[in-house]
Amino acid sequence: MRQYELTTVLAGDITDAQQKKFTDKLEKLVGSLGGNVEKTDFWGKKTLAYSIKKSTSGVYYSLSVNLPEDQASVLNREVELDEEVLRHLLVVSEGKLQAPNSKKQTKEERIEEQPKRERKTTKKTK
Repeated sequence: MRQYELTTVLAGDITDAQQKKFTDKLEKLVGSLGGNVEKTDFWGKKTLAYSIKKSTSGVYYSLSVNLPEDQASVLNREVELDEEVLRHLLVVSEGKLQAPNSKKQTKEERIEEQPKRERKTTKKTK
């Protein structure tokens, strides 16, 4: 099993009932492929930068899915063939993101960490 993130954009004029039907259909599809949906996030309705299939707005959903590796292409193909979906993206999730080290270094600490450079001195000849 591997963790994937599936982001979908549905047409902006879709009703709440159709949205619920779509998410239920995705959960059933993932279940039939031997996986499960961990989390479903509704990102809301947003205006698209350009029209897609005559839609100027889209409803965004993000799903966190556990799925066998050999079934990811099947899920991708099924979502691609769904006429309600304007755009989609299925990516492998690397797990939770870790925050970078928030400790700020002082100028002295940065200088100490840098390797010391040897200074070349040249003698002036007369």
